[in-house]
Amino acid sequence: MPARGVIVRELFRLVCVAAPLVACGGGDRLPPAGSGGNDGTGGRSDLDSSLGGSSGSDDSGPGGSASGGGQGGAAPDAGVGDNDVDAAGSGGSATETDGGRGPVCGNGFRDALEECDGSDFGLLSCEFFGFDRGTLQCNDCIVDNSGCIGAESCFDGSDNDGDRQADCADTDCDATCSDSCANIQVAPVPGTISGSTPGHAAMLRPTCLRNETSSGAEVVYEVTAAMTGVLELDLVSATANLSLSVRSLCSEAAGELGCADRSAGRGGHERLVVPVVAGEVLFVVVDGSGALEAGSFSLSAASRAIECGDGFRDETEQCDDGRNDDGDGCSAACVLEADETEPNDEVTLANELSAGSLVASVAPVGDVDVFSVQVADPLSTLSVATTDLGDSACANLTLDNFIEILDSNGTTVLALDDDAGTGFCARAVATRLGAGTYFVRVTASGSATTFPYRLHVAVTP
Repeated sequence: MPARGVIVRELFRLVCVAAPLVACGGGDRLPPAGSGGNDGTGGRSDLDSSLGGSSGSDDSGPGGSASGGGQGGAAPDAGVGDNDVDAAGSGGSATETDGGRGPVCGNGFRDALEECDGSDFGLLSCEFFGFDRGTLQCNDCIVDNSGCIGAESCFDGSDNDGDRQADCADTDCDATCSDSCANIQVAPVPGTISGSTPGHAAMLRPTCLRNETSSGAEVVYEVTAAMTGVLELDLVSATANLSLSVRSLCSEAAGELGCADRSAGRGGHERLVVPVVAGEVLFVVVDGSGALEAGSFSLSAASRAIECGDGFRDETEQCDDGRNDDGDGCSAACVLEADETEPNDEVTLANELSAGSLVASVAPVGDVDVFSVQVADPLSTLSVATTDLGDSACANLTLDNFIEILDSNGTTVLALDDDAGTGFCARAVATRLGAGTYFVRVTASGSATTFPYRLHVAVTP
């Protein structure tokens, strides 16, 4: 570890450059000139020197008299024209000889170029230097952080022990970073925890990675279900493309209970829901979606009971719109009230669709839904979009569909879309259409293979 003084002075220099007034000047400033002082021409008494002193009790200057004079105001430190009991300006005398031209170590105020003075550390703290906690000391106006303490956590991307090495770059983490199942961290349920994967081992490959891609560095968390029902996990990373999976044991041999790798690219959001029993212990794996993918992330976990009408569509429910009403597309028993008639996977079997909306579903896996739309006026615009039934499925990646608008021949694609609607739902628009019959085709996209949806259609001249 570099010498403490070198580290402190370098960090202090950076702080001074970034915020010199806030971080580096304790309170010693040149005050404005004033009138009405302490027996002098004007100003305020000062404990340090000034550049223009009025006459004091022993040494006279051109102004009034005081302990050590000045023409301006008074302050804890001297400025131009301050009265001063320690040092005089041009018209006074004092016991100090700095003349107010530099910092005075020991006056309890952190001046420019001082790292600290007494208990005045400005913005500096043990946490500033990377430690977990502790108390700074000030020796000869130089910060001493020997009273700071901390232990490297190896998981949070921070330098917790102040040696300027974070997580797996710190030799303290060698054993932890070489084995993903060693020293497993506990994630709160409910709660959110931040982490970082760079430098960690790559031992547990998720099954949902695309095209047999090799997995990257991983971090494993232990979670305990708070209640019987489901465990909901949300993973967000702005710096890497990461996947999310759950295992019953921290072992490559242990089968996965669920896996999510839907969002390609950085800044993605992965969501995973798995059934749990109260008190059940599971292991959540945050992994790189590729051998070189590693970065920081935020992981949120919560468990809840399964209940119809709570706005969450679970495996035992066809739908859940957050209400317990019949006739709105999702019944009080969470059974889908579909408007479509199957089979309708070809244009010859298309369900007729007038302007407005209908409820349908992509189910089973591989299902295709086709609807016909009549356009009466020439140069019309046909707009179609999908939404969920009130369960936030579009935003939570449990509804991800693809829309195509087909010409009257049933084959020519006039418009198509994947994710232009709300969340991962779709919206497509075809313009300047002639009068006739057109078709709308809805299919699944991504890893959301089955789902209910509401289809909205509008025809405008």
